[in-house]
Amino acid sequence: MRIVNVWIVIGIILLAGLAACNQASNKKVSLEDQIEQGMASADDAFDSGNFEEAERLYGQTLSKIQEKKEWDDPRAGEIHYKLARIDMSQDDLDAAEKGLEEALKIKTKNLGPDHLEIADILDAQGELYLKREKYDEAENKLKTSLEIKENNLGKDDASVAVTLDVMGRLYRRMDKQEEAKNALVRSLEIKHNTLGPRHPQLAVTLNDIGNVYFSMEKYLNAQKYYAAAVQVNPDYYKAHHNLGNVNYTLGYQTMKEGVSRRRRPQQAREAKDYFQAARESFQAAIQKKPTYESHHDLGSTLYQLSKLENNSEEKAALLDEAIEEYKKAIALQPDNAKGHVDLAGAYMSSRLTEEALGEFDKALELSPDDSSIFYSKGEALEGQGKYQEAKDAYEKCVELKEDNLSCKNSLRRVNKKL
Repeated sequence: MRIVNVWIVIGIILLAGLAACNQASNKKVSLEDQIEQGMASADDAFDSGNFEEAERLYGQTLSKIQEKKEWDDPRAGEIHYKLARIDMSQDDLDAAEKGLEEALKIKTKNLGPDHLEIADILDAQGELYLKREKYDEAENKLKTSLEIKENNLGKDDASVAVTLDVMGRLYRRMDKQEEAKNALVRSLEIKHNTLGPRHPQLAVTLNDIGNVYFSMEKYLNAQKYYAAAVQVNPDYYKAHHNLGNVNYTLGYQTMKEGVSRRRRPQQAREAKDYFQAARESFQAAIQKKPTYESHHDLGSTLYQLSKLENNSEEKAALLDEAIEEYKKAIALQPDNAKGHVDLAGAYMSSRLTEEALGEFDKALELSPDDSSIFYSKGEALEGQGKYQEAKDAYEKCVELKEDNLSCKNSLRRVNKKL
């Protein structure tokens, strides 16, 4: 009887041990399943642009990987890379830099230094260093990425164009415009051949080539490429904005030439045509994506059109529109001093001096060491006959910038009026 009881006890112990082993095994499988499911859900959120949800899911999944104490799991490298991309989109460059370094370390250990996924990380690091104005570091990363891609895929693969696009933007910032143009033209050829002539990605490169020509002050060439970008992708708001910007520049240039040549009627008409084209492009950009820049530059365009308008009612209407656009711009960036200064200028042209003075004061709160704002405020006060206050503004202008002849001349003039 005792022998039977002993065997029963032993059986119970063995069954309990087996159950514990099964439970531990199930827990391990369950954790792995959670990691796989977490990665899939996070990737879906990332690909759909839901970065807040992706960040949450990647964080949870990374914690589960660390729970396994598998620090060099390749999935951890991918998570660090994706989180760094999110950080870059939010301008958290410190966090992005650390994440990309960790991703590079883990992926290099798992895949080797010449794997294509390493090139993706190097591209991201190139973009990050470009944002941080560390141009030499950016160039080194991008050159290494380009070499990896060309060795693995050939020189005409679509992914090579991705690196060339970043290199083009980098060289433009470095003022190496020919190198920038060469990189971008090569990218455009690759995209045209691999993606087709109407693929929206071509618009990005066309727009970037336009930016290079704009930096070279070859405005008609820039205009051609911006227009092509809009044609390829009508929803690309940056191309609309840049087309507006180059037409504004051409209009302003033509208007200045007209003034220097006693306003030849033909040049005035040409300037008006450029400004009208700029107006339409900025309006199109705003329809796609309202930004401070597009509202502000539309306001400036309307302001210039008012200068060319001879009909007093039309001139007043254009100034009213300009004022409204400047207000919309300020609503998006209330701490931008230039927006307040330009709104003040439009108020001055509309003879709304008190409103203008209020905007000058707001601008000075944001930029108290800008001598040009004190000069403009002095002009407004002098126009109101407030000579002592105008004198104070001009004196502050001279104090901030002693070589400003306009301030010195205005100060002498207003002193004679006191």
